[in-house]
Amino acid sequence: MQERETLFAHWFGAASLIVSLGVFGCGGAPIETSTDRAGVRISGQLSELTGTCPRIHFKLGSKRVGTDDSSTFVDRGCRDLRQGEPIEVEGGWGADGTLMARRVRRQHEPPEFEIRGAVSELTGTCPNLAFAVGTERLMTDASTRFRDQPCSGLRNGQSVEVHGIHQADGSALVRELEPNRERERLEVLGTVRNLAGSCPNLTFYIGSDAILTNAQTRFRSLSCGDLSEGTFVEVEGVRQADGRILAGEVKVEDELEEPQEVEISGPLSALSGTCPDVSFTVQGRPVRANSRTVFERLSCATLRNGLAVEVKGSRQPDGFVLAARIK
Repeated sequence: MQERETLFAHWFGAASLIVSLGVFGCGGAPIETSTDRAGVRISGQLSELTGTCPRIHFKLGSKRVGTDDSSTFVDRGCRDLRQGEPIEVEGGWGADGTLMARRVRRQHEPPEFEIRGAVSELTGTCPNLAFAVGTERLMTDASTRFRDQPCSGLRNGQSVEVHGIHQADGSALVRELEPNRERERLEVLGTVRNLAGSCPNLTFYIGSDAILTNAQTRFRSLSCGDLSEGTFVEVEGVRQADGRILAGEVKVEDELEEPQEVEISGPLSALSGTCPDVSFTVQGRPVRANSRTVFERLSCATLRNGLAVEVKGSRQPDGFVLAARIK
């Protein structure tokens, strides 16, 4: 029994020595190691950018992110980061809860897309068609699903809803296509041209938009019979399935002295400028955004030609729509 106790005492003493060496043999208590920057990835819209490159801080959502000399910037340099742009960060959590970035890059948009608008430049033979919706060039093949109408029923001017995918070669393949059942309300300003028909059933063009009137169309400051070639008017109406706009109201531009509320939707085109001060067109209407514009379900940086958007704003004296909200 005494021999067993002696053996245990020797074992315990050796174990204590090993522990003591592990804790104190290298200069005292363990020193906290640097952040492990692997294994964490977050993405979002950049905000609250501060600091001087390469040591900067910003937020992605509610998370604070920091960079330093060891951080790698992919797609652009540290100084090219801008408020509001979508980015992706890989790194590891620091002791203070900040994500220390190992790599920072632009948040790549998913290849899937969804757009609405009128078909144009239709060519090809079913199932292999090529056409445009706004500025987006699209194609179909045998895998494309046509809902509520056959492939052979597609025609220029028809308003459609398209779901598809951008392929590696840059082409846009339609996965699903259906007639656009949404009643697209528009306001169009411009000079009347190619006026034809007799009241109340007139047809004319404003820019590239074909306009129809009928017995329900309201004329303000002029009668249906006073409408003439070259008159500058504003038309409020609803786009029909064939792409034409049925006018609910026609009024002369002279009435529009006060800012008018405008709501338009469709594919974006002719995008220019630098966020937040950008301009583009929707359904032929020039639109301008600024720092007061509110973006819903997207950011200024994600705007691109061909993207289907809805714009609410006010018409300015220079003809632009100043966007209060874009979604």
